[in-house]
Amino acid sequence: MLEVVSNPPPRLDVDYIVYAGGISRYGYNEITKICKSSDKKKACLILLTPGGDPDAGYRIARALQHYYEEGFSVLIPSYCKSAGTLICIGANELIVDDKGELGPLDIQLNKSSELGEKTSGLDLPQAFEALRSEAAKIFRETLFDVRMGGRISTKLATEVATNLSSNLLSPIYSQIDPLRMGEMQRANFIAYEYGTRLNDKFKLLKPGALGRLLLSYSSHAFVIDRKELKELFNKVRRPETTNELRILSHLENLIIAFENGSDDNLIFNANFLLENESNEHQNADLQSSDGLQENDNTEQSGASPDLEGDLQCGSSSEREDSP
Repeated sequence: MLEVVSNPPPRLDVDYIVYAGGISRYGYNEITKICKSSDKKKACLILLTPGGDPDAGYRIARALQHYYEEGFSVLIPSYCKSAGTLICIGANELIVDDKGELGPLDIQLNKSSELGEKTSGLDLPQAFEALRSEAAKIFRETLFDVRMGGRISTKLATEVATNLSSNLLSPIYSQIDPLRMGEMQRANFIAYEYGTRLNDKFKLLKPGALGRLLLSYSSHAFVIDRKELKELFNKVRRPETTNELRILSHLENLIIAFENGSDDNLIFNANFLLENESNEHQNADLQSSDGLQENDNTEQSGASPDLEGDLQCGSSSEREDSP
């Protein structure tokens, strides 16, 4: 007879936390609840976000650093932008799936002229840089043309070039609001300071990477894939452990819905998905073992009548042949 010993599934030593949606104070509060209810020392944040509030992103990363003694990794199955990138700086490792991507630290600000619309914190600094380059180009070309094309002094040619470049560009400069410019500079400075503080614990960023994330990319949607992320972060890899691959398989429909523009904010501890799967496998093994036992019992009970019949036939024959 087979004896089946039922062992409980192994206990997960990592919290797999799903965050799908915009980065907000609500999200921070939900993450804090999950952290407080856990006694684990490690976490893996599965992060899908278009970005959001950098202050909330900073608090989320700080909370994960505080509650999980051994740190947290970030698993990126799809796009993770702006404030999501800020959270990643506080991690000790990035796990980037084939479709995973980060974006620059492009802080989004409310447009002063349009209700509900956002503008990039880099818009005005990049506009100033473009105007500066254009002014230098106009001055240089005008100076060269005037000086070389006529018999005038360099001083006079310089005055002509200065006046021309100034008159051409001053109407554009006059449209720039200095208060708005200051607001954008403060936003970028805040992102830099948050990034510096979050990187202090695990030193995930390579030297100079924070400046690149802030200033070197031209748009909020700019794609920074796994290959380029290895130039910016010290620890970047693809999903490879059994649990990482299992959790991605369970979340496949959620990831597709997010990529298709779902507005739902989903924040939860996904360990139950892995635990339920382990329990289902265990129940299937038990049922299989029960089936083997039933087959074994059937074979044994089916053999007994035949054996008894053979014995009876043998006894009858012996009596008939006996004198």
